[in-house]
Formats: sequence, structure tokens, C-alpha cells
Amino acid sequence: LSQLLLAFAAMKWTGYFMLTYVTFLRPDVKRGPWLAIFLFEFLFSLGGFFSSFKEVFAYTLIAFGAANARFRPGTILTGAATFVAMIYCALLWQSVKVEFRGYLNGGAGTQIEVGEYVDRLATLGELIMKVEARDIGEAADSLVRRLIYTEYFGVVLHVVPDIVPHENGALWYDSVTRPLMPRILFPDKGSIDESVLTSKYTGFSLPGMERGTQISIGYMGESYIDFGPAGMMLCIGLWGYVLGRCYRWLTTDSRLAGVVGFAMTGPVLWPMVYLESSTAKLVGGLSANMLAAWLIAKFVAPRYLAWTRDARATPEETPAPLARSAVNPA
Repeated sequence: LSQLLLAFAAMKWTGYFMLTYVTFLRPDVKRGPWLAIFLFEFLFSLGGFFSSFKEVFAYTLIAFGAANARFRPGTILTGAATFVAMIYCALLWQSVKVEFRGYLNGGAGTQIEVGEYVDRLATLGELIMKVEARDIGEAADSLVRRLIYTEYFGVVLHVVPDIVPHENGALWYDSVTRPLMPRILFPDKGSIDESVLTSKYTGFSLPGMERGTQISIGYMGESYIDFGPAGMMLCIGLWGYVLGRCYRWLTTDSRLAGVVGFAMTGPVLWPMVYLESSTAKLVGGLSANMLAAWLIAKFVAPRYLAWTRDARATPEETPAPLARSAVNPA
């Protein structure tokens, strides 16, 4: 249930995307409400254990691009400025996150947050003020290595199959069957500790759940462990096909057709882009997200989101409160 509730909570970005899209699509819409919500999401994403501030920037860029089919010079400058701001914030976070996380957890080495929000924000500000140009350069190198996420995979290539044999699909099989085995019916189902798998296939001794963290090889490396270099490519291709089918359903389903379905692709498919994600978390996360999307399409959209559908419907096909606006696609 917690996974499903988290999927529903992430759907807030559907509303944010729609607001951003309409704000920049129509010149008569005031941008004050959008700016207030943007600042709210950005400020309250600071002071936490993770760099969740990137989400509000990313969704803003996607919606901004969707609302501006013709990229004029002003549009390009605005998008570029937003992108630069996101990268700069990411570099600052990369420079201070180790020290800031030590402050958050009180030196306990776990993913807990102590202290009030205002105090955490003040401490973060003090750390950022101490960042120098040299720190930014080191942060840029660290950020690139984090994004490409190839280091553990590189070690795996030297371990599998020379020391540890290929698993012949065991990792992906566990990932696919795990969402079909709710723990209330299968109490013996093991927990996901990515650090255990990473330690096994790299030979490193890594901190795990006992330290409040998990270090993954990533689904690319796990696919190689399962099937080798050739089978890995086929497996990743099939996973891409599944994601494509999910995207197609979200954007073409009659109950979600239009901006709602497109806006939902972000919270549903966003977690699938992280190379450091394990296969178990990818499949489980996609299952929970698609279930949440289906429930919205089945029970919420027909009753509460009918006003977002294509305005080209005839008055006879349009609910009475919307009939007057049906003749005006704008």
C-alpha cells in the first residue's frame, strides 16, 4: 500500500505540469500563481536528504517546451536560463551534500533528518556560501560520474563471469515476480538490499540497509549479470518497448487523452530514467505507478477531469457546464 500511495503522491506533478503548460501557452494567463507554486516546490525541496529540487526544474522545462511549439529567441533564452539554473543548483548541492547530510543525521550515518526546517535551510545556506570555484570543478566531475553511472558496471565486467557466473535471468525473474507477490500473502519474501547484490558482484564491502543506504549496480549492469553482453542488449530493448507501450497508453487512452495523459507520463515514467536504479525497483515502481494511473483513468478522470478533454466536441457530447466553451478550442 505504501508504494501505491507514494505513486499517488507523485501525481501532484501532473497538476503542476498542466498549470505550467497553460501558463506559458496562453498569453492572457497571469503567471503569478505559477511562480508562487514554483517557488514553493523549490524552497520546500531544500533542506532534505536528497536533491529533489531538480524535479520542479525538469517538469518546468518539459511543460515549457510543450507549450512553445515554435522556439523563438525569447523562448530559447528562457529555457536555457532555467536549464543553467538547474545545473548550477545541482553543482552547489554536489559540493555540499556530504557535509550537509552529516549535519542532517547528526553523524548517525543514516538517512534521517534532525532539526527544524528553518535551521536546516540556514545551515545549507552557510555551506553554500563557503563553496569556491575549485569545489564547483570537483562537483562537476562528480556529477558527470554520477549521471553516467558506469563505475560499478565496469568492475562487474571483471568479476562476471570470470569469478561469479551469469545468473541466467534470476535477477530479472525476481524483479518481475516480486510485484505479483504481496508481502501480506508471502511473508517470507526477501527485502530489497541493493548493496548486498553490489557487494556480491563487485567484491566490494559496501554499507547497506543497516546504515540507511543502498548502493546499486544499476539495471544495465544487472542485465549483463543475467544474460551477458548480447542478451543484455535484448533485455534492455524489451524494457524500452514496455516503457514505450506505457507512454502510448497514457497519451492515447480516451479517458486521459490530451494534456492530462501527457502530464501523467512524467510522474509515471520519470523514475525509470535513473541508471543507478536496480531492476527490482524499476519493475516494482513502474507497476505501482501504472496501477495508480489506471485507477485515475478508471475512477477519477471520467468524473472530475472531463473538462480537460478535446474542446472540439459538439454541445450534445459535452456536459452542460462545458457546452458553452465547446465552440472555442482556445
